[in-house]
Amino acid sequence: MPSITVKKKTYKENEIPIFDGEAVLYLVKDTWYFRCWIKGEGKYARKSLRTKSREMATERGKQEFYQLQTDLNAGRKFFSIDTKQAIQSYLDYRKNDVIEDTLEARSTQGGIVIGRYNTINTHLNHFLAYIGKDTKVRDLREFDLERYVLFRRKNGISDITIRQEISTINSAMSYIYDRLKQTDFRNFVIPQTLKHVTKSKNKADTQKIKRQTFTRDEWQAFYVAMRKYTNDCSVERCAEDLDARERQLVRHFCLFGANSGMRTGEQFNLLWKNVRVEKQRLNDVTLDVAIVLVDYGTSKKRLETREFWCRGGEYITRWKELAQHNDENSYVFSVDGTKRFPKTNFHRHWNAMLELAEIDESRKEHIVPYSLRHFCITRRVVAGLTFTDIAQNVGTSVAEIERTYNHIQNETRAKFAHARVKTADGITMPIIDETF
Repeated sequence: MPSITVKKKTYKENEIPIFDGEAVLYLVKDTWYFRCWIKGEGKYARKSLRTKSREMATERGKQEFYQLQTDLNAGRKFFSIDTKQAIQSYLDYRKNDVIEDTLEARSTQGGIVIGRYNTINTHLNHFLAYIGKDTKVRDLREFDLERYVLFRRKNGISDITIRQEISTINSAMSYIYDRLKQTDFRNFVIPQTLKHVTKSKNKADTQKIKRQTFTRDEWQAFYVAMRKYTNDCSVERCAEDLDARERQLVRHFCLFGANSGMRTGEQFNLLWKNVRVEKQRLNDVTLDVAIVLVDYGTSKKRLETREFWCRGGEYITRWKELAQHNDENSYVFSVDGTKRFPKTNFHRHWNAMLELAEIDESRKEHIVPYSLRHFCITRRVVAGLTFTDIAQNVGTSVAEIERTYNHIQNETRAKFAHARVKTADGITMPIIDETF
């Protein structure tokens, strides 16, 4: 029993040593108490035995000693730490999992990048603000997050984000339960108000995606706005003016994203060695085709690579001229090739271009950078490509394409069903009232 030490050698008349003095029972007024020195925590464990009887106190004192010995041997602490200390212990533990934010580290090492660690830290700070940093861990109960949803909704946080925060919180609680031995439960119960999020977390919100997808007219308006935004950003000016170079970077990022359907993270991590442009002829038309390799560690599915071809290679060629960096191991969409373009800078230019676009204001709030991917996939569905071909090129499953974009196919089916035809010179042709 290394955690329990005999602290006292002599005893008063109202004190009863048990187990050779390893614990002491003592009388305060008419009530007996249990006391034992815990070396590992540097404190006396004290507890009321809730009896006035000397014999009953002796029996209960022995039971308390046995229980204390069992808990300490199991790694549990007698004195509860506060929630802030427990969370900090978890964060220190997770910090050991942080790996270098490089393509090689992402693809070969298990762990998390510093951005993910910061997200965990943020989630747990919200939890501390809700539960109280001085709250003792042993005072926590399984249903304590019932009002957390309302607490976060007041700040305009979506249910999906709240569900992700609770997942982080429960990871921390598992650590506190398994490692710190401070609670008698491993996870908080997920609030009933979030049950719908839990059940459908892997299902795409098709209505949300429809709202976030550019229409043809909206894309045309955004395309014009991008040209206006970079109207005086020539090659010469980009070489001297950082803001001009950033404007052109974001413009070409958007143009290529709308043609490739790449995820924004995949584009930000794209290296020059993983993209090349070829001239290809199709039906007497010459196209600049980009051949892209999405490498390990850069995709949402980090253990896979994929190669695909897409239109829009001219935007890669033009950006290379503007960027004036093309080392094979440098980032394509970067100001200098050495660092990924900061997302804060990207969103600043994105919002400025969106503001210029002649798009209904009520629609602008739904259009986000991921809308570029939605727009690309939508156009491929409308063009009649199979879901299998689309899924392979954009790096997702056929089921996900079917679930997410089937509403587009239904619109195409409806157009076919409602189409009228006319016959002229023996040739039957459709009468098209509206084009996509």
